[in-house]
Amino acid sequence: MKIFTDPQGRGFLRLDDNRQVVSFRVEEAHQRQGVGTALLKQAGPGPLRVELAHPNSPALHFYEKVGFVHDGESATGQLILKRDAALQIKS
Repeated sequence: MKIFTDPQGRGFLRLDDNRQVVSFRVEEAHQRQGVGTALLKQAGPGPLRVELAHPNSPALHFYEKVGFVHDGESATGQLILKRDAALQIKS
C-alpha cells in the first residue's frame, strides 16, 4: 500500500500493491485547483486502475481529463477506468 499526500493537507491518494486506487480525496474547497492532478503525479508513471460507482460524474470527468480511459464494468456494476503505463498526466 502506498499513500501520497498533499503537503498542505488538502488531499490524499492511496494505492494498493497492484496500483489500484483504494481511496482518493481532495477537500471540497480545494477541488479544481490542481491538487488531485499533483497527487497522481506523485504516484509516478505507470498503469493505474480505479473503479467508480455510477453515477459519479465529477470524478469521472476528472479521471478522463487526466488520461484515464474506460475499461469496462466490474461484476458489481462499478465503472472501471485505467491509465496505461505509456500515458502521461495531462494538465
